[in-house]
Amino acid sequence: MASSARLALQDLSLDASAIAIPFVQPLQFNGTAQVTGLSEAKGVAAAGSLLKFSGTATDQTADILTSIDGLPLNIASPYLAGFLEPALGGSLNAEMGVSWKAPDVLLDVKQLTLNDLGLQPKGAPGKKTAALASIKKLEVAQALVDLGKQSVTVGKLAITQPKVAVNRGEDKRWMFEAWLKGGSKTKAEKVVSPPATKPVPSAPPWAVVVNELLLDGGAISFEDRATPGKPVSFDVSALKVQMKNVTPEGKKPSPLTVSARIK
Repeated sequence: MASSARLALQDLSLDASAIAIPFVQPLQFNGTAQVTGLSEAKGVAAAGSLLKFSGTATDQTADILTSIDGLPLNIASPYLAGFLEPALGGSLNAEMGVSWKAPDVLLDVKQLTLNDLGLQPKGAPGKKTAALASIKKLEVAQALVDLGKQSVTVGKLAITQPKVAVNRGEDKRWMFEAWLKGGSKTKAEKVVSPPATKPVPSAPPWAVVVNELLLDGGAISFEDRATPGKPVSFDVSALKVQMKNVTPEGKKPSPLTVSARIK
């Protein structure tokens, strides 16, 4: 049975001024709070983080600056448990702004950092096991998300020390298949197709651009035992990648620099 998500705002502090309805001028506010997860078994606060916010608002516009420090990612575990077997670990630091002018919403991510991001295998309580995949640090800087125009522009995306072991067994199944809920089922099991429905028009694609992508200290181990008697294995270390003007559709060439050690 999946556990429920339980979050709490504690030690909430809020100051506001220029309060008037109808609005004569924008309302001004600032505050802080502790964001914590709650233990389902004991109902007590677990590790949390400090949330700060400030801004101005009317009934038609709002500008908000917010920051959060050291938010543990495991508070999202209940949302992931339905389709992901490993547990998510790490912490989040972020500083961002939100601008709303009805009906447009603009998200300005000044800095967002994920530290010690990793997928941890399920094991005995208290037992420390190696991560299935991990990233020491993932940093996003100067990202602008326009919900109305469906566009995302990222100034810089930096990934430090990503590590993953890629392997395929003699049963020809990749390791990540076991990470998904139901991924360990045998191929012999019957898959029931849903009843046919009328096709739904697809939404227009988002426009995404990453001005600079940096990867440093990457490590990949690869092992393939799908061919009897002819296993294939190699290790990649000290992987460095630098790209500019990256777009998902790849219609325009992106400058690329790659270096690594292979054995």
